[in-house]
Amino acid sequence: MNEKRNVKLRDALLKALAIATFSAVSATAFTPVAQARVLLDEVNDGNCDLGANDTGDGTAADPYRISTVEDLAEVGDCDYDGTYYYSLENDLDITPDDNYTNDASVGPGPALETDWNTTLGGWLSIGEFHEESFGGVFDGNGHTISGLDIDNSVRSNALVGLFRSTEDAVIKDLSISGEIDADGAPNIGMLAGLDTDSQISNVHIDADITDGGDYVGGLIGVADGTRMSNITTTGDVTGIDYVGGVVGKTDSADYDPSLTDSSSDADVNNGVDADGDHDAIGGLIGEATYARILRGSFGGSVTGTEDVGGIAGNIDYGTVHNATVTEDVVIATTAESDADNIGGLVGDMESDSSISSSSFHGTIDANQNDYAVEDLGGIVGESDDSYILNVYTASTAVIEVTANGDVDSSSNDIGGIAGSIDETVVSGAAVYANITVTDAYSVGGIVGEIDNTQLESVINRGNVSVTLDDSYYDGEEAAVGGIVGDAGNGSTVTNSSNKGDVTVDGLSDTYGIGGIVGIGNFITVYDNYNTGDVTGADHVAGVVGMLTNNYAVVQRNFNLGKLTGTGVMDPDGIATLEEQELLADELSFDEPSNVVLVSDRADNETGASEFTAAELKDAAELVALGWLVGDVDRADWQVSVGFNSGYPHLAWETVSEDIDEEVGLQDITFEQIVTFLGGKRKVLRTAEKNALNEVAELMDVNAYDNVEVHVYYSKKVRLAQKRGLNVKRWLVRQGVAQTITVFVHQADNNNPVGSVTIEALVD
Repeated sequence: MNEKRNVKLRDALLKALAIATFSAVSATAFTPVAQARVLLDEVNDGNCDLGANDTGDGTAADPYRISTVEDLAEVGDCDYDGTYYYSLENDLDITPDDNYTNDASVGPGPALETDWNTTLGGWLSIGEFHEESFGGVFDGNGHTISGLDIDNSVRSNALVGLFRSTEDAVIKDLSISGEIDADGAPNIGMLAGLDTDSQISNVHIDADITDGGDYVGGLIGVADGTRMSNITTTGDVTGIDYVGGVVGKTDSADYDPSLTDSSSDADVNNGVDADGDHDAIGGLIGEATYARILRGSFGGSVTGTEDVGGIAGNIDYGTVHNATVTEDVVIATTAESDADNIGGLVGDMESDSSISSSSFHGTIDANQNDYAVEDLGGIVGESDDSYILNVYTASTAVIEVTANGDVDSSSNDIGGIAGSIDETVVSGAAVYANITVTDAYSVGGIVGEIDNTQLESVINRGNVSVTLDDSYYDGEEAAVGGIVGDAGNGSTVTNSSNKGDVTVDGLSDTYGIGGIVGIGNFITVYDNYNTGDVTGADHVAGVVGMLTNNYAVVQRNFNLGKLTGTGVMDPDGIATLEEQELLADELSFDEPSNVVLVSDRADNETGASEFTAAELKDAAELVALGWLVGDVDRADWQVSVGFNSGYPHLAWETVSEDIDEEVGLQDITFEQIVTFLGGKRKVLRTAEKNALNEVAELMDVNAYDNVEVHVYYSKKVRLAQKRGLNVKRWLVRQGVAQTITVFVHQADNNNPVGSVTIEALVD
C-alpha cells in the first residue's frame, strides 16, 4: 500500500475511534475495523493498490485475490513486467451501472478517459489508460466475468477487450460474456484486442461483437505467437477482414501460434465494406499464418465473399489436423457479390500448408444469382503448394452452387474436396456428399481443377450433377468428372475410384464429361475405375471425357458405368480424343492396357482391350496385360467376391466402401515395421519400447479396428511366441484397446529373425 493511502486509512480509523468514544451512538452501529474494506479510489493512477487488507502480495505463493469489480479494474495499474500473479475469487458482474467514477484529477485527459465503468462507454480495457500490455499470470479459477459491455463509439480505441493487449501472459480457467460495439475499429476480442507470445488455456467466451473492422475474434483480434488450448466461443462475431470465431488473425514465424482442443459455435459474419471485399472469414481463425490448429471443431455459421472457411478463412505456412465442421454448420457466400475461395474447412491454403485427418459434415450454400462463384470445395476452396491428406466430406454434407454464365465473370472450379489446386498432393480423400451446380464449369467429385498436382487413393461416392442453362456455355467445355473436372499440366490421378453418377444437363453442345476426369491435358491417369453412369452431350467417356493432346498416359483403367451422350463418345469405353489426328498409338493406351466391356455400341476409338464381364472378374487377362492383381508383391488391385460386385477393386479399398461407412483414409492399412535391437531376445529393450510407444500413439489417433503382430523366427518358435506376447502386453499397457492378434512366421530374406511387423487394419 502506498504512503498516501496509509495516511488516509490511519486518519479514517482515528476519526471512527473518536466518534465511537465520545458520541452517544452505540458502538454496534459501526462496522468492525477488522471487516473494513479499503475502496480503490485511484484506478489508472499508475500505482498498484491491490494487496490492501490482506488480499495477497502478487507472488505465485500469495497472488492478488480479485474479489470485486474495483479489484479487477485496478489490475491495469499493477503488472507490466510479467512478475505478478492474480487469482479471481468469485464470479464478477461488470455491467455498467455508473457505480464508480475515477478521480478525474488523476492521470491525463478528461474524466471520461479515466472512467473504467460508466454508462457512457462501458468497461475501459485493462491497460488502455497507460497503453501497456498485461503480462502477468491470471487464474480465473473457473469463475465468470459477465456483463463486459464496451461502446467503442465513445472512445474509438483501436485495441479493445477485457484487456487492451496481453504479452508473455498466462491466462487460464476463465469465462467471459458480454458485448462490444466496435464502431468499425480494428483489433477486437472479448479477452484482448492483441496478444503476443502468451499461453491461454481453458477460456470460454460468449461474445456479441458488432460493427468490427479488421482483425476481429471472439477471443482475440490478433494472436502473435499465442498458444491457445481448450478454448470455446459462442455468440456473434462481425468484422470486415480477418474475422474468426476465436481469433481474427495469427502470425509470428519465430514462435508459431497454436490452437488445440478448441471449438466455436459462433456465427461469424463479414461487415459492411465500401469495396465489397471481405477477406479471411473463418469459423475458428480468420487468417491462420504459421498456425497449428489441432483437434478443432466448428458448429456455427460463416458468411463472407473471399477466403471463407469453417475452420479458417486462409492458411499460410500452417496446419489443420483432426478438425471437424459439424452437420448443422452453414458456410454461405454474401449475396449480390462475386465469391472466391470458399471451403468447408479452409477457404485458401498455400505455402507448404496442410489439412489432414479432418472432415466436413455441413452445408455450403452459394446462391449468387447474377454473380460468379470460383474455387469452392467441401474441404478447401483453393490450395497451392500444400497437402490434403486423409480427409472426407460426409454424406450429410450439402454442396449447392447457383451462379451465372456471364462472360465477364463465369463461375468455375467446384469440387467435393477442393475447388482448384496447384502443386498440391491429395491422398486419402473421400467424398460421400452429392454436388449440385447450376451454371459453372470445371466440376469434380473430388476437385474441380488441378494443375501440377498428384491425386492418389481418393474415392468419390456422391453424385455430381451440373445444369448449364445459360447460353454462354453452349458450345463450351463442361469439364465435369467423377474425380476431377479439368486436369492439366503434368497432373496425375492414380489408385482412385468413382461410384457416383456424373450428369451434365441443359445444353446440347457442351463437352468433356468423364467418370474419372472431364477434360485432360498433359496428364497421367492410371489404376482407376468408374462404376457410375456418365451422361452429357459431347465427348463423354467412362474414364477421361476428352483428351486434348497426345501428351497423355492413360493406363490400367476400366469403366462399368452406363454412358449416354449426343455427340462424340466412346460407349462403355475409356476416353475420347479432341481431334481425330490424336491416334491411339500416339497415346499410352496399349502397354499395359485399359479395359472396356464389350457391347454392341462400343466403337473403342482409343484401342483399349475389350473384355467380357466374366473375363474382367476373373482378372487372369489383366495379369497377362501387366496389371498387379491379387497376392503379388505391392499389388494395386484385388478381386473379392463380396465387394464391388466381384469386379476388381483397388487393393487399399475395403468392404466398408460398399456399405457407405464414412471412414476416409482410415480404410488404408497402417503398417509399422519395428526391427528389434535385441535380436533373438524375448525381453524388450528401451529402444524397442520407445518404438512401440510411437505405434501406440498412432493407434490412439486413428480409428483402426484391430492390430496384428507378426513375429519372424528361424528354429525357436516358442521364443518368437513369447516375443510376440511381450509386444502385445506392452501395446495394451500403453493404452491400445483394439483386438491384438499375434502371428508367428518363418523368417525369410525380407523378414529377418527377431523382426516384428505391426499392422493396424480396418475391417
